[in-house]
Amino acid sequence: MLGIENIISMYDEEIDVKLIKTKPLKPDPNRKGLWDPGEYTINIYLPNIESKKDFHLTLIHEFLHAKREILYGNGGKEEDIYFLEEYNYERNPELVDFIIDFYKLEVPKEFQ
Repeated sequence: MLGIENIISMYDEEIDVKLIKTKPLKPDPNRKGLWDPGEYTINIYLPNIESKKDFHLTLIHEFLHAKREILYGNGGKEEDIYFLEEYNYERNPELVDFIIDFYKLEVPKEFQ
């Protein structure tokens, strides 16, 4: 489970979140998000986000990758992360609002 305490811990680890207004070029121009362990950055590619729920799930998804990387040294299997993102979204709906406020993200209105 991804919780507020995990988000605070990752912030303390200096994990950054970037909302990017252009599509990624490589390796997949349709990618919605990316956890970059080398840069300690979560990138969200706004042009590929389809809805508010999609934005929320993508943000949770990438934070789950970051959490697994910090705890276990790898970002985890995609199928496991997809299950966990839905699980976290349904059981902790206020988590994304906390992330947005805590990281002071400038989220487009259509995804708030």
